[in-house]
Amino acid sequence: MFACWAAGDLEGMLECTDPGLVWHAASDGGLYEGHAGVRKFHARWQTNGQRLEAPLQRAVEISPGRILAVGRLRLMRPGRGLADSPGVWAFHVDGGRVTLIHAYRTESEAIEALKAAPAPEPAQPEAVSPRARG
Repeated sequence: MFACWAAGDLEGMLECTDPGLVWHAASDGGLYEGHAGVRKFHARWQTNGQRLEAPLQRAVEISPGRILAVGRLRLMRPGRGLADSPGVWAFHVDGGRVTLIHAYRTESEAIEALKAAPAPEPAQPEAVSPRARG
């Protein structure tokens, strides 16, 4: 998802996220939900010549489907310069898609939240009808 953001690839971001995504953003404190929320977030940071960068420094899987991401948030605003701060995010991934993104102030807060989060449900094998078995 970070690579898609850096490339300005909205469609790639949508492919990475679940339609039921809940995103608590650090950049503006907003809550963005679903694919409409991803589109809204993307559009928000593409206006008035401003640019938001979120370079990823490292990602660690704390438990299955629960990922700590650490990087930077850099906001370039015309006439106002650069705002640069640490970025710490907790990602929940279920079924290969991001279902939750939550920004935290510190790594320890994010790790604690990730450890407390319930594990994703295991994928259920698709039922095969007796006819399909042949």
